[in-house]
Amino acid sequence: MDYVSDGTFFAMALEHDAEVSFEGLEVAEVGNVLRAGWWSPEALAADGTAASPDLPEIMTTAIVAVRGEM
Repeated sequence: MDYVSDGTFFAMALEHDAEVSFEGLEVAEVGNVLRAGWWSPEALAADGTAASPDLPEIMTTAIVAVRGEM
């Protein structure tokens, strides 16, 4: 079964020890989030498990924007 959705991505600088929390999930999200972790764009591209093939590129663009390197 295919799953089609729209997503909005937000980028912000975080401390290296920021924790992931599943509090505040929407009803439709509960049970659909299996795990969470921190990825660099390069590591995600190499792993090949991104939800979308262009996600590593989106991440790179966001990092550049957050760091003010644009």
